Amino acid sequence: MSTEPSQSFWHGPLGQRVLEMEQTSLAAQVRRLHGSTALWVGETAVPANLLHNCMVRQGIFLSTNGEAVVAAKEAIELPRVQGALDALPFAKHQFDGLVLHHALESVTDPRAGLREAARVLAP
Repeated sequence: MSTEPSQSFWHGPLGQRVLEMEQTSLAAQVRRLHGSTALWVGETAVPANLLHNCMVRQGIFLSTNGEAVVAAKEAIELPRVQGALDALPFAKHQFDGLVLHHALESVTDPRAGLREAARVLAP
């Protein structure tokens, strides 16, 4: 049995409720980000719009779920990239901030995902 949340979960009533409940907490934390670039990694794009409320010049959304990139329901104003947390398609030290929004839940080896996240973060 897979523990990965599906894209349909985030569009269903329970997923929408989870996103609503997380919104205030996420907004407070994301506001602290600053620098040139930030990366948001997750399965659903809508919360990534919170990157517009911080002091980062450029935000990027990396979808760990192919459906999220093309989902018409998800209005997002950030550049989108398809990829996997445990093999990020970015250079070392490229981002000043990083948000893993339920991203560790969808990788086989969460430690590999954390290593990749640390690799792309600027010191």
